[in-house]
Amino acid sequence: MPWDSRGYYYRKKRIGARVVSEYIGRGMSGTFAAADDLEAQEQRAQERASTQAKRREADALDQSIAAADELISAAMNQALEAAGYHRHARGQWRKRRETKSD
Repeated sequence: MPWDSRGYYYRKKRIGARVVSEYIGRGMSGTFAAADDLEAQEQRAQERASTQAKRREADALDQSIAAADELISAAMNQALEAAGYHRHARGQWRKRRETKSD
């Protein structure tokens, strides 16, 4: 907790790799600073929760798009193979040559 045993309020700050304690005060000034810090902390927690929810929605959408892509690709491959095409060197689709019969 930012309150020490004597009733003083400290705010921690990171400066580079070090964490520095900043003395805020005691009494009303410490109480107001603590309330402001608590409000900011709760707001950051809400923003984090919102971001995580949006990320979960996006992941679910990505999974459904990937599943649809697999189905469409499989249907396209079957249709092209049925029409007489093949994949040249696992790349381009090409029409199979038809042999001339005399």
